[in-house]
Amino acid sequence: MREFSVTRSLSSTPNLSLPIQNADFNSLFAPSIFLLFTTPLHDQFIQTNQYRAFQFRSSKPSFNPLSIDIVNIGPAFRGHYGSFSPNSTLPFLNCDLRNLTAMNEDRNEENVTGTKETEKDQALLDTCAEGMQVGRLSLLIGPGATNYTAGLEDLYEKMLSKIESLARLVETSSAKVLEQENLNRKLRYKVARSTGVE
Repeated sequence: MREFSVTRSLSSTPNLSLPIQNADFNSLFAPSIFLLFTTPLHDQFIQTNQYRAFQFRSSKPSFNPLSIDIVNIGPAFRGHYGSFSPNSTLPFLNCDLRNLTAMNEDRNEENVTGTKETEKDQALLDTCAEGMQVGRLSLLIGPGATNYTAGLEDLYEKMLSKIESLARLVETSSAKVLEQENLNRKLRYKVARSTGVE
């Protein structure tokens, strides 16, 4: 794994070692932190970022997920961010094993099932996108974006109307559920009174 090799090489370089406050002196490794960041698009008004941090331990060659505090955000938005806690380990990276035929056969079977799942997911996304394919979405970035914004606005209007109809449906079904609960309560009370009288 490339990241593993690079991190191991950097952790063994003595001039890259820095003193760490409150460090555990019983540890026999030079700490290294491996960070994964997403790159936001420059023309977005709202940017979301994902952070993952892993500490490399050379004693047991492994990456362990770490918690980090996000500090370098502008002062106006610092209150929106707290500390970050990892919820997943380092993602699995596929290794290319061309010489082992049994493993290649297994990998081909996995690829077929993965392709079927991808096609199923894509079909589901296409029903939601209503003709706004990924190729068209890529045209929304750049100088020709103004020509395609009307189509995107139309898609958003359709999505909003679907959300509004779902909200109305939930509201009416909630009213029916409440009505049924009240009816059940009255029936229970009636049954309890009739059994108490006998």
